Amino acid sequence: MKIPALSFAVVAALATASLVDARQRVLVYTKTLRFRHDSIPNAIAAVTELGSTASPPGAGWDTVATEDESVAFASRDTLYAFDALVFISTTGEVLSPFAAQLMRQYLEDGGSFVGIHAAADCMRETPWFGRVLGAYFRVHPEITKATLQVAAPSHPSVSFLKNGTWDVEDEIYTFTSNPRDLNHTVLLTIDDDSYPDPVTPKDVRQRLMGSPHPLAWYKDGGILDGGVDDPANSTTQPGTGGPGRSWYTSLGHDPETYADPLFRQHLAAGIRWALDAPSLRSGNKGTSSSPGQPRGSASAPGTGTGTGTAEENPRETRGTTEDTARSGAASSRARATLVGSTLAAMGALAFGSGLPMVLV
Repeated sequence: MKIPALSFAVVAALATASLVDARQRVLVYTKTLRFRHDSIPNAIAAVTELGSTASPPGAGWDTVATEDESVAFASRDTLYAFDALVFISTTGEVLSPFAAQLMRQYLEDGGSFVGIHAAADCMRETPWFGRVLGAYFRVHPEITKATLQVAAPSHPSVSFLKNGTWDVEDEIYTFTSNPRDLNHTVLLTIDDDSYPDPVTPKDVRQRLMGSPHPLAWYKDGGILDGGVDDPANSTTQPGTGGPGRSWYTSLGHDPETYADPLFRQHLAAGIRWALDAPSLRSGNKGTSSSPGQPRGSASAPGTGTGTGTAEENPRETRGTTEDTARSGAASSRARATLVGSTLAAMGALAFGSGLPMVLV
């Protein structure tokens, strides 16, 4: 079944109306420049379904999925139409300098981030992304059966696991560093003696990641703070805050994983928790410069090529519309750029039909 073709006029009209009282939205980004996981379509479908079937309905979200940077990161208005960014098994430098700067400012202004599986294998040349993520992927042995331990039992993304353990069959990632060093709170761990790993010796794993071995974690506020992205070489980058939330799980290699009830509950609760950040629209409805509140008169900075003034332009765009946003947030939202509006409207139609909104 395909989403019906939409006329330009219908898209524009529906888009304008949808911006005022729309549900929270997540942008699922799946660009890959190296290995591409077969499970990505299953992951997109799972995130979409979990958002559309959440109970009560107010706990859900609308999903737009794309691997096209020029669509997802076209402008501030496009990006700020979303409450959270969900990177699913992204690999390589999946953002240009222009798009990376837009994302960084989005996080500085309160947006939330969710990373799934190989999202830890992207943007290695972008230090602030390492702070948001918590730790980069290093290597993994073959898929194995393993028992995970719950390290933060009060967190909704793991609180449902009985007896504080979880039997899984997945890749067990070794990371380049310990997310605890960047003040991320670990959710799930594994005993390094409990599974076979002929790739990385136990002492190396513990030196890199500490003990017990982390496999999922979160950070509530200050997601750009930390300064040290790689404790091994003490590379420093000044943190700029980021009042939203970051949540990451290393699970999710196989397509079948996204049909597993426990994993789906883990994923749904992680996304819901990220969307409950007080910095987002749900907790800050009066601030039109916040993610989830698309700005009305801001134009796309630069050309999206990553050249020129990518560092300054997004900030300049924000500054030139401050007074307008304060004096008329409602009308500002209704005048959001056509790109962001089109995404919202097409997404709404897709959600109504029960289909994921996928842009390629």
